[in-house]
Formats: sequence, structure tokens, C-alpha cells
Amino acid sequence: MIDPSANPDGWNKIVFAGVASPGTCTISGATKAIGWDIKNASGQTGAASSRKGEPIGKFTATFHLVDDPDQGSDFDEWDAFEELLWSSVDGEEPVALEVVHPDLQRLKWTAAVLASMGEMKLDGKGGATIKIGFIEHRPPKPKTTGSASKTKAGGGGSPAETEGDKKIRDAEKELQQLVDEGNELW
Repeated sequence: MIDPSANPDGWNKIVFAGVASPGTCTISGATKAIGWDIKNASGQTGAASSRKGEPIGKFTATFHLVDDPDQGSDFDEWDAFEELLWSSVDGEEPVALEVVHPDLQRLKWTAAVLASMGEMKLDGKGGATIKIGFIEHRPPKPKTTGSASKTKAGGGGSPAETEGDKKIRDAEKELQQLVDEGNELW
């Protein structure tokens, strides 16, 4: 369990690509949704459900910057930090930035890219607030289990053998050998 009292400063910062945010930061809207395919029963009560991947998540980070003569200015570090965030979308393909924040760790987020950059709202007291949107970066992974609907290359439509099919076939062979050995004893 992540304990905010053990490291309160860890909840007030967010780290992208090893660089801690200047000022303080609060995040909102971060969730880890689970995708479901729900099929209602026709003419009956109940439904069948199956997992259908995980949609990409979004969150907003609100940065609070201050210009404190005794402790320095958060604005001095902001330009470089903002450039780091922009670097995630500068090219044709997004470049995922490793992200660390206790709430995001709870949700198993590891990388994000810039989704929106808000204006810098000055508070009239030497500080400012900036809201920035992010989306989770999680490239698709190939399924690890085979599907019976796949066909062998050039196999004329016969189902492809999955890893599970191979294990079953091997187990059946082993069982048949044991049966044959047992029949020899009788």
C-alpha cells in the first residue's frame, strides 16, 4: 500500500523521464478502465461477459508554480520541464515518457504522452497554475493465446494448432503409451 504520510512530497510531484516537476502538482481523472464485451441473453435474464482489452487512460495534471524570494522560483525550471513534455509529441510518432506518481503507480501506468497544454493562469500574487492533459502510452501487445479461428499458412482452412492444442496432443500421446504399457502387463 502506498502511504501518503510516508512520503508526502511524492504526492506533490510528478516525474517524467526522470525529471521531477517544478512547483507542486496534483493529478485528477486518472483511472484504469477494464474493457468488457457484454452480450445480453436474448429472451432470457442474465448476460455473458468477456474481457476486451483495456482502453487507454487519460489524466490531468495541474501544476502550481510560485516565485518565492527565499526558496527560489519554480518558473526558472518550468521552461525546460515544458520542453520535455512537448518532446513526447514533437515528431510524427509519439515518444512515451516514463511517468512516476503514486496514484499512477497504483493504476499500473508506466508511460504517458502529452494530450493538451493549457494556458498559464497567473494568480496575481506571483504564482501561476497550468493544466496539462496526458494520455497513457501503452502500445498494443499481441495476444498470447492462439485462436481456433486462425488457419495454418497454406493449410486450406484447417485450424492452426495453438500451444494448448499441442500440450493436449502430447498428453494424449503420453496417456496412450501408459495404456499400451498397461495392456502388455495383462
